[in-house]
Amino acid sequence: MSGRRWMDAEVAALRRLVPEIGYQGAALKLGRSLGSVYQKCHKLGIECPCLYHPTRRPPPKLLRLIREKHAAGWSDPEIAEVAGFDRHVISTIRRRLRLPSNAYNARHRAKSARTQFKPNQIRGNAARRWRAVGSIVIRNKALGPTRFIKVRDGGNGNARYTTYARWLWQRTHGPIPPGMLVVHADGNSMNDAIENLRLVDRRGHLELLVARDPGMEIRRRQRAGESSRRRHEVNRRRKAVDAEIRTRKGRRGKMETCPRKEHAHASVGMAPTGMAPRRHCSESSGTGEDIPARRDGTQDGEPRREAV
Repeated sequence: MSGRRWMDAEVAALRRLVPEIGYQGAALKLGRSLGSVYQKCHKLGIECPCLYHPTRRPPPKLLRLIREKHAAGWSDPEIAEVAGFDRHVISTIRRRLRLPSNAYNARHRAKSARTQFKPNQIRGNAARRWRAVGSIVIRNKALGPTRFIKVRDGGNGNARYTTYARWLWQRTHGPIPPGMLVVHADGNSMNDAIENLRLVDRRGHLELLVARDPGMEIRRRQRAGESSRRRHEVNRRRKAVDAEIRTRKGRRGKMETCPRKEHAHASVGMAPTGMAPRRHCSESSGTGEDIPARRDGTQDGEPRREAV
């Protein structure tokens, strides 16, 4: 049992047993755990010459033995029995050498080979949707249904497929220069015959579309004009709303916002004794600010009245 105090007789037996049969044997003889024996021996300075402690450097002969037996498929208890060391010590050294457990490998070798993840392996929904390289699918695009062919398995998902027309042109005429498009001359995106394919830039593609449908450019300009008119109407309404909000704020501030008491009286047409009613901003000379009245009844900018 662990956790109980060491008696003098047990300490004496520990000093005698550890040099003879090691930590594990002393722990079995005294009925204590291996950790308890390790700690007590460390406190008392008792060394074990016949066994290796995991906190110390292992001898080279033991390292060679563990590597050889591990390569032969031996487990940790089997190596410990031959080397005369404890099983836990052998396991610690093996882990420090970064060697896998042979017991685990022997138990899971058959299952691991069947279930472990392998490079380029696909599982789950991706495995059910997987298609081989060279498979052709049809997708709906802006110009109509279009054939796509799978050209690769790895990499980005968008790079795994390319249009069948582009693939056929590359296979027939070689690489496509950057910025060039492979389009259908008759406008049928499902007609991938090599005679129906054209290599053009974006301007050439637009000219081809206009030549095939002369009214397309007119409709495009009409849609652009309608979009511009709607945008201008929205901006006009927004400006009108902003102007109304500013007007309301100005009225409220003119009648209510008065920093001084006499201004508050003047804002409602009243003035204290000795003061003339002030003029509001609507009556001012275009400055947009209220002009306070003097005590003699004149406004700022007017000549003062001489006292009688």
